[in-house]
Amino acid sequence: MWAALATILLASAAPPDRVTILHTNDWQSSLTGTGPDGAFTPETTGDDPTLGGVARLATLIDRLRTERSKVGPVLLLDGGDVTMGTLYHTVTRETGSELRLMKVLGYDAVTLGNHEFDFRLNGFGQMIAAAKKEGLPPIVASNIDLERAHPDLEIMRKLYADGVIEKTRIVERDGLRVGFAGVLGVAANEVMEHDTPIHVLPLVSSTKQVVERLRGEGVDLVVVLSHSGVKKVGDGWGGEEVELMRGVPGIDVIVGGHSHTALPEPILIDGRPIVQAGSDTQWLGELALVRDGERWRVERYELHTIDDSILGRTDVTARIDDVKREVDARILAPLGYRFDQVVGEVTKHHGRGFDEHVIGNLVTDAMRSATGADVAVTGTGTLRADLKPGELRVSDVFRVSGLGVGTLDDTAGFPLVKLYVDGPSLKSVLEFLLVGYTIKGGDYYPRFSGLRVHYNPWRVPFDRIREVELVRDDGSTSVVDLSDPNTRVTIGTTTYVAEFFPIVSELSYGLLDAQILDAHDEVLSVDDLTGVLVDGSTVAGVQELKDWRALVDYVASRPDTDGDGVPNVPETGDAAAPRLLAEPSFAPAALFATATWRMWTATLVVALFGLVVALVIRRGLRALTRRSG
Repeated sequence: MWAALATILLASAAPPDRVTILHTNDWQSSLTGTGPDGAFTPETTGDDPTLGGVARLATLIDRLRTERSKVGPVLLLDGGDVTMGTLYHTVTRETGSELRLMKVLGYDAVTLGNHEFDFRLNGFGQMIAAAKKEGLPPIVASNIDLERAHPDLEIMRKLYADGVIEKTRIVERDGLRVGFAGVLGVAANEVMEHDTPIHVLPLVSSTKQVVERLRGEGVDLVVVLSHSGVKKVGDGWGGEEVELMRGVPGIDVIVGGHSHTALPEPILIDGRPIVQAGSDTQWLGELALVRDGERWRVERYELHTIDDSILGRTDVTARIDDVKREVDARILAPLGYRFDQVVGEVTKHHGRGFDEHVIGNLVTDAMRSATGADVAVTGTGTLRADLKPGELRVSDVFRVSGLGVGTLDDTAGFPLVKLYVDGPSLKSVLEFLLVGYTIKGGDYYPRFSGLRVHYNPWRVPFDRIREVELVRDDGSTSVVDLSDPNTRVTIGTTTYVAEFFPIVSELSYGLLDAQILDAHDEVLSVDDLTGVLVDGSTVAGVQELKDWRALVDYVASRPDTDGDGVPNVPETGDAAAPRLLAEPSFAPAALFATATWRMWTATLVVALFGLVVALVIRRGLRALTRRSG
């Protein structure tokens, strides 16, 4: 009898052999999904097209947690970037709403993404303080370098010292000990505001140390929450999260983020899964693991779509409505707008792919209009949302340009600047952009207003431009003399994009050079753009005009072309036409028109190489002829 009882007790004390991991990443403040906001009805089902929404996400989490806990522990995790991307984030420092909602939903661990620091470290600290009033989810961040000498880092040091942020975390459920680490990737670190003093430790080596420490504490399962990303490489997968899993064999699972990848099935590295659930609360990942000896294997995986087949939790909807009222009161009312105010409409879906131009043209046209510049420029990575058919509310338009923070103030949105450049600097910037996106990724693909760039992709890098035309509002054009240092062209853009111009020389290893000027021909530093900020008010001093405000104003000012009382966003003609024009040709006139020393040098090198090859072949043929004779 005693032996049987002992067997039962030992069995009951054994850790469970199954665990379910529910996971999200990159909420991006999409508390009511991906829009259009006017169509979102979480209190009913079967009547709206919206994907995502935290109220619906909460309902599905509750159901799966109840069902899956019957066979083993259930964990709810997130891979970072909980904030930034919608009007809700404009009050995150005052409300901490995203983190508070994560606490309500019962997250067991979350990590930090790059966008958590978009309001700089002071703003991050304010967000944490606001959320703490009601409660924070456990935050794990293992590879942030706290040893650097910067006064703002004291905020982070105190949060670690107070246990608000943990370098590692161990959770015990039903006898199962799960160890968590959280990492921020190099690519994510690179796209932070340049004055944010967050730097990361080497990803693989620092994570290996953390994982070894967790293993030493006797955990059964090691999960790394990673804001690093994956990317498609041929028929397989690459990226920092794949490199991390390959480099640290002690990791059992990576719950990823940053690349916004909706993985329909896990990426397996030696049987160990990497999972990621898209972005904007549109999906919930469910990973079921079963113990297999000393390791774990994937038993089942499902990527659940959050759509209007799911009723939203009413208490969560009420909380989000409270945040919306805060946005109206604090942010929009002083500007004469409301969160749900209709300011325009589109007739069809417009995306952000290389072959889709309406959104990029709209944003840059708005910048050029607001700044009064000759041209405007931005990158595809700053375009944050598609436009969906139907009415566009202020909240929908904000999503398109929903990042950044001020230079002189600390309110949401990138400030607009008006720069001056000479001909050679304009050419250098454009030449780098033509190459940069092929190296750094699609986020760097350029979007223009007020100019057309004609280039030959078969010319050598950094000397591909054949001609640049200025295009005026009346449709007239003129060719820019890119070789003349006395040429002056004004550019309207954001501080985020402008900060890139002066470092073109560094990025191109000295092959290109660009400088930006103010209205008095003074050279500007990347660290001081205050003299070229666009003033958005008649109030004394410079009141920064933000990119999102310029876009809302521009959309609201479009004509009502269909007579329904709502402005129509331009969707045809020049508004939908490419402004970066590839004209591939090997014709000498196309290859050498406006060519610089780079093209001539490359041609000479190729010609000499061809001559050497021809001589070698000729000599070989002669030798072969002599032998055969």
